[in-house]
Amino acid sequence: MRIIAGTFMVFLNLTVACYAEQVTYQVIAQIPHQSVTAMRLLQNGPSSLPYYKRYNQYIVFSRDEQTAARILSIARTAYPAIAHHLFIERNVQERLPYCIFVISNNEWMQNGFPADARALYLRGYNEVYVRIHGSERAVTESLIHELTHHVIAAHRLRIPLWYEEGIAQYMSYLIERREVPQRTRYYAPAILKEKIQRNGMHLGKLVSVYGYQFPEKNLFYEYSYQLVRYIDTYGSIDDFSRQYVQQRHDFMTTFRQTVDYSVSSLSDIEQKITAYIARV
Repeated sequence: MRIIAGTFMVFLNLTVACYAEQVTYQVIAQIPHQSVTAMRLLQNGPSSLPYYKRYNQYIVFSRDEQTAARILSIARTAYPAIAHHLFIERNVQERLPYCIFVISNNEWMQNGFPADARALYLRGYNEVYVRIHGSERAVTESLIHELTHHVIAAHRLRIPLWYEEGIAQYMSYLIERREVPQRTRYYAPAILKEKIQRNGMHLGKLVSVYGYQFPEKNLFYEYSYQLVRYIDTYGSIDDFSRQYVQQRHDFMTTFRQTVDYSVSSLSDIEQKITAYIARV
């Protein structure tokens, strides 16, 4: 693992000395533009998700007070860190409340969410769903991953999905662990190298993760994550993000100016990353 030094850091404080409030029908009525899933979860009013915690645009709904307060603390802390690394002006006001629904494993499955996912962001509704499943660190990292998608969408950054998934994974490690591992949790080094040698590196195929089933979907996540690590190894994520905004979201121009001027296509980048993975 590589320790990240000389960069903006936020320490997550998960021991929050604050209490959630009781959900009322008036609270539910304040949330416009709800998805079908949100309406289904809240259709029974306070009896469905009885507690909520709110801070500015964030509203966390949960079945218990401590979880609502802890999840809100993560969101409040992670947002400015993500915005900093993506070179986003934080004074941009969001139009809609940002809702986080913390649900049980059974509720997750009943709503038809992917069985191999820990969290999910519904783009267009400003909603994140988090299931309490696995370790506390795993839940935190999954939430930060989905928060990164939210920040990108809320600030209208035009980022291709084959880069966005990697930067979301990268942020989850950087903010929670304060270090970035060589690989995600999905693949051991030897297995990843073997899969790339057999299948090739195909970032451009990652247009929508919903068309792929586990474990193939996670291979694309790994590809995207390795792209971000490559950028941060031979350049800097912060410099890349700053230049990306200044170049009006032109990925290839930004990559050539901040990382490697020799590339001229996504295929060139894929070859570079394949060689990079073989060395580490």
